[in-house]
Amino acid sequence: MTDISAVLPKNGRLAYGYMPVAVKQQLDELTDYIIQNSSELYSTYYEIMDNRQLYNEALHSSDTSYGRLKAASFQNRLDDDIKRSMGNAILKVLAGEMKNKMRKFIIIQVEVE
Repeated sequence: MTDISAVLPKNGRLAYGYMPVAVKQQLDELTDYIIQNSSELYSTYYEIMDNRQLYNEALHSSDTSYGRLKAASFQNRLDDDIKRSMGNAILKVLAGEMKNKMRKFIIIQVEVE
């Protein structure tokens, strides 16, 4: 995985929905990595997915192709929603770090002059 901050747009809003596909893919990979390597997030993620599965089964019969299609569609959408939310959280942290680096750079520039 490459440094995400290196591929972020230099201007504009840092929000998952506005990111290029390549950045979204890297954010999704980072999200998957975090979920897989954090026992708390891992259990929470799968608990959410399991609860959604139960909800889908209550709404849509798995006896029909349509019911199975709708249930799968809702599961995929939930996974996308989780990745988008975590991606926005990661971008928020990166934006804060980028501002801190810029502040430090400005302070150094002022002290040098």
